[in-house]
Amino acid sequence: MKCLVGSSVQQHLDQTHRISLTKVKFNRNISNFSLLFSTINLRNIEKFLRSIYRFPNRLESYKVIILVIVGSWKLEEMNALLKWTLLIYFITHIPITLLVDLQVLFHENYPKPLQEVFNWYFTTYKDYVIADKGLWLQSFIVAELLVQLPFFFLAVYGLIYEKNWIRIPSIFYGVHVATTVWPILAETIFAGRNSMQEIVILSGFYLPYFFIPLILALYMAVNPIPFPSKAKRV
Repeated sequence: MKCLVGSSVQQHLDQTHRISLTKVKFNRNISNFSLLFSTINLRNIEKFLRSIYRFPNRLESYKVIILVIVGSWKLEEMNALLKWTLLIYFITHIPITLLVDLQVLFHENYPKPLQEVFNWYFTTYKDYVIADKGLWLQSFIVAELLVQLPFFFLAVYGLIYEKNWIRIPSIFYGVHVATTVWPILAETIFAGRNSMQEIVILSGFYLPYFFIPLILALYMAVNPIPFPSKAKRV
């Protein structure tokens, strides 16, 4: 009986020791795991983690994967691809807002050629959200005019000259825009007014305006100093 009790205690101590060693090893190597996401899929990563660290179940492995995904956003400096993607997004958004989106509010006040472009867009792509000009959409466009449009110019300046003060405004902007595009996507996809082909095309138009602001907000949220090399200039 004593042998059985002693064996059980020893097994428990061994398991506790292995878990402690696992945490230590994970803390030392977490940065290396972010490289896995560019080469192998989620299932392989989960199997890899369980084989190396002997996690007791799949749930624990996925918890670690979530931590790695968040940790992989912490870059020493914003890379050129992300920076130029954001710059192109903001620069092109200025004429789109002025020439297209604001027609939801002031369609009759625009020159005839621009009105025809607006009407052609609806006729071609059957964007009923824009054509209906619902009150909820008009409220979004008012916010785009008063909040987003001024921010576009600030964002372009802040990204070109790598100003760290752009971080907090970027978080607010990214969250705001992602939450306004989400109901537009939902209306487009689930309202049942468009064919599948039209839904795919319209979703292709709207999804960049959901994901890019969301990526911007996430990046800025996990990087207290987006441009470390310019920190002294802020």
